[in-house]
Amino acid sequence: DSIIVVNPKNPSHPKNEYSTGNGSNPQDMEFKNSRKAYISLYEENKLLVINPVTGNIKKKIDLSEFADGDGLVEMSEMVLVKNYLYVSLQRLNRDNFFSADNKSFVVVIDTDTDKILDLDPDTEGNQVIELNGRNPGYMAYNKETGKIYFSLSANYNTKDNYGGIEVI
Repeated sequence: DSIIVVNPKNPSHPKNEYSTGNGSNPQDMEFKNSRKAYISLYEENKLLVINPVTGNIKKKIDLSEFADGDGLVEMSEMVLVKNYLYVSLQRLNRDNFFSADNKSFVVVIDTDTDKILDLDPDTEGNQVIELNGRNPGYMAYNKETGKIYFSLSANYNTKDNYGGIEVI
């Protein structure tokens, strides 16, 4: 539940360590620049906006409107594309052993304003990207194609049709 700042020339002696909150379970960190980064927290519904050197929290972006029945979004991997941060929400069912029973989403954050980007302003509420697959794990942006690639685990040890690779 912490972030360690390491000097690459001497990694055995950390420069700093700061907490993301007890039980928060940080998953990923994306850097906009040397003064601003984002941390996804698996056990929280608020995406942290921090100073990556000092650990000072600048803002918390509330994603709870996208939670499923257990009340958590299970935010995981992120990728920064230009001024937009793409955040994967696994939305696993904790009441059923973390099964991928719910649709998984990708929330887009405008990193200039730190606001959720509504992908369909004509529809009430904030609209996000709904994945066809479930339980997104690793995600990567390919500059040549201009697309984001997701690995989807779906439910482990089952033969459901929600696993694979998805591209947006």
